[in-house]
Amino acid sequence: LTGDRRLAIQSALGQSGIREKGPRLFFRQVLYRDLGCASYVLGDGGEAVVVDPRWDIDVYLELAAAERLRITHVLDTHDHADHVSGRPRLVAATGARSHRPDLAHEFEDHIGPGDEILVGALRIQAVATPGHRPEHLTFVVSDLSRGEDPWMLLTGDSLLVGDIARPDLAVEATEGARALHDSLQELVGLGDHIEVWPAHIGGSLF
Repeated sequence: LTGDRRLAIQSALGQSGIREKGPRLFFRQVLYRDLGCASYVLGDGGEAVVVDPRWDIDVYLELAAAERLRITHVLDTHDHADHVSGRPRLVAATGARSHRPDLAHEFEDHIGPGDEILVGALRIQAVATPGHRPEHLTFVVSDLSRGEDPWMLLTGDSLLVGDIARPDLAVEATEGARALHDSLQELVGLGDHIEVWPAHIGGSLF
């Protein structure tokens, strides 16, 4: 892979939180209400991407089977402190490719700002959004069957609905707040037409 390490996978192959864009594009929010956490499944062309999975991975396996999708990529937006990520378990169960933010590039499965994952008409681009944590990424999602413009943001624990993340959990509060402010300015600059889907919802212990 060269440049921004474009990760291209070209496959031959009505309830709340479900969106379909075009005839095949699939999106679902998976809630873990005990902790107020949310994860996401996106799919196209028979393949699926899971973002910020929880430890109990059965829900993703069952959903993929029901929708006839093969999980090919599993991503985390950041290192989660309030729960254990299910990414390693889901990768082991499905053979999917693992992607985790890693500022030091210590791990082979690192994903960083500018990297892209392509699954069918879905383009998922990583954008640096430090503040809550230094390695934090937001994933900008586009439906290329409709155009190049972003459709949604998977904002992890940076930009929430009606709130923002705490900046004092991983770094000194002032440093974190400044980084978070810059990150939010970049996200706001993408436009107010974009849907925001965070990794935490109301009632969270976060």
